Amino acid sequence: SRHSAGHSARHPPSLPSAPVPEVEGDFKFVSAVAAFGMKLRESAHSGDADWDWIIETATTSQGVDADGFRNEFIGLAKRARMILKN
Repeated sequence: SRHSAGHSARHPPSLPSAPVPEVEGDFKFVSAVAAFGMKLRESAHSGDADWDWIIETATTSQGVDADGFRNEFIGLAKRARMILKN
């Protein structure tokens, strides 16, 4: 059959009504990383993101950081803010 797991075209699988907290945190962290890159490139697409927003968003959405990469990014963002903030 074309439809797997007992789902038909008329009855698609249900999705959670709210985002999973871990995914939401990861998305926020990745948004901070993307904004960091845009700020470094002085991109017109960085919107209202400033260094303080990048650091605050990355810090509050750091989550589990077993390898320390997220913490390292936050330190890098803080150093960039110190060097580049106007």
